Amino acid sequence: MGFQWASQPTHARLFFFYLVVVLGVAIVRSIRITRYLSSKSQRKDRSGLEVCCIDAGMIGRLATLTLLVSVLVCTYGAYPTWADHFNNGKVTGQRALLEALAELLERFSRGILVSTVLFGASIFFTTRLAKLRVMAGV
Repeated sequence: MGFQWASQPTHARLFFFYLVVVLGVAIVRSIRITRYLSSKSQRKDRSGLEVCCIDAGMIGRLATLTLLVSVLVCTYGAYPTWADHFNNGKVTGQRALLEALAELLERFSRGILVSTVLFGASIFFTTRLAKLRVMAGV
C-alpha cells in the first residue's frame, strides 16, 4: 500500500504536517532539557529547572493532544476514505471496506507512534528532573 502524499486527502495531509511540527517542537524542547541536565553549572539554577519542568510537562500534553487528534482524524476520515475506495467500479464493498480500514489504521498508527515517543520522552525527562529537584532540595 505505502504512503503517497499526492493521494492523501487534505485532512490526512494536515495531520501528517501536524505530526512533523509536533515532533519538531518536542525535539527542540528535548534538546533544551538535555543541555540543562548535562550542564553542571546550571543545575543550581532554580529558574532553569522550573523551565525544564514546564517543557517536560508540555511534551506530555502534546502526547495527549496527538493521541486525541489521531482518533479524531481517523473517525472523521472513515466515511470519505471508504467512499473513495468504494467509488472505484472494480472493487466490491467488502474489499473497499478492508482497503479503507487499512488506510485508516495506517494513519492512526503513525499518530500513535508519535504519541508514544512523546509520552516516553515526557516520562524520561520528568523523572530525571524530579530526581534533580530532590537532590537540589527544591
